[in-house]
Amino acid sequence: MKHTNNLYNLNILNGTGNGANSAGGINVMDNNIEVYIENTFISNNEGINGGGVYIEGSTSMITLNDSYILVNDSVKGAGLYCDAADVFIYGDSGIVVNEATQGGGGVYLTNACQFNIFSGTSGGTLDFRGIAGNTAQQGGGIYANLGAQVGLWGYQITNEIGSSDQPVNITSNKARINGGGLYIHGAETEVNAYATIINNLSLIHISEPTRRTPI
Repeated sequence: MKHTNNLYNLNILNGTGNGANSAGGINVMDNNIEVYIENTFISNNEGINGGGVYIEGSTSMITLNDSYILVNDSVKGAGLYCDAADVFIYGDSGIVVNEATQGGGGVYLTNACQFNIFSGTSGGTLDFRGIAGNTAQQGGGIYANLGAQVGLWGYQITNEIGSSDQPVNITSNKARINGGGLYIHGAETEVNAYATIINNLSLIHISEPTRRTPI
């Protein structure tokens, strides 16, 4: 049985995670949980794995629509940390200006996490729809490993298809070592993208053969 939770029109801020796998903002820590978030800001939270959002569980899912995850801090996955779960991001949403001391300033995706973002724009580097302005040691924007599946689809035009005319912005992210935009690790990790990847410090790092479509 699925347990569904809907969150609308909130400011979730200034929280601190309790333990290694606990974000300061939102935690989904079991199977069969669905969380829908709309018109919400998740900001100024801190944790170890996950600053703004932490989600785990192969049958759990979190969906963000017209929402922002911004200015959060953690060791890994400052914006969002996903372990084996599903993440969908729609509308005018962004994961912006988060900072991790290790991997995944914007998002850290592991253990076959399914991450799909349909928040695209034809704007430039100052347009924060997408994944922008994040910082980490590796994977300033996105850190993906252990079979994570990443879909950067662009602004949604049907239930399953994004737009190459309004791609996902992966912009102005910074890695202190490598992978400013994306850090991709592992033979089973896969990236499919309609993405604009510009002005990232260190761009893309692929540490092992990885299945991917051209970006």
